[in-house]
Amino acid sequence: MKLNGQIVLVTRPQMQSKKLIHLLQIAGANAQLFTPITILPKTDCLLTLDKHFLQADWVFFVSPSAIDVAAPYLNFHRFNGSLFCVGQPSAEKLRVISGKNVYHPEAGQNDTLALLSLPIFQQAFMKKVLIIRGEGGRADMAHFLHEKGAHVYIEEVYQRHPIPLDWAQFFMWVQTGLLSAICVTSSEIAQLLFKNAPQEAQQILKKLLYLVPHVRIQEHLQRLGAEKVITCAAGDENMVKSLIGALGPL
Repeated sequence: MKLNGQIVLVTRPQMQSKKLIHLLQIAGANAQLFTPITILPKTDCLLTLDKHFLQADWVFFVSPSAIDVAAPYLNFHRFNGSLFCVGQPSAEKLRVISGKNVYHPEAGQNDTLALLSLPIFQQAFMKKVLIIRGEGGRADMAHFLHEKGAHVYIEEVYQRHPIPLDWAQFFMWVQTGLLSAICVTSSEIAQLLFKNAPQEAQQILKKLLYLVPHVRIQEHLQRLGAEKVITCAAGDENMVKSLIGALGPL
């Protein structure tokens, strides 16, 4: 097995972790969920979401959680507008769920700036735009579209809620000598991971290998003290491939 039972921590919310954990296990890793946040759907918003969805010309899903939480409430077969995602993996997921084409940046360019650089955004004037995101999401996309003359409506359909981590279990993994890497997919998760760690655990966290999908997360982890961070192409398969290249086989 390529990763020889090495322990790899997955810090995504549980809803988004299953595929990555499965792929890591196939590669021979002992993959463990170790997330500092949970996703709480906002039911009141979700019950009225479809009305705004069907009225929109363009709809943006800004995160995998936005797709997971909102999609069951939406009538894609009645939607006549265009769908957008920031990253290619999210776009493929939404394409399968919706049965429709999904605009997204080229592979490897998984951020808002890359998405908004697509030629279609020259046609934003007077478009009715719905942005589906989590509570307190970044405002850059809405601001850009508003400046282009679009009518922007935002639906915040979930909350990211911090949850305690089992640091006793973390130290047990450390004692095995097999704890090798952590997969981190957002700066918020990186911040919570270090913020909530006991001092002894923080010193261990700084020495572990991190796999991240964007340079922005890499820079945040480095500011927190992480010494080894690999930025890989977006997508669970690419994260596992990068990890195998860095660690296995030992």
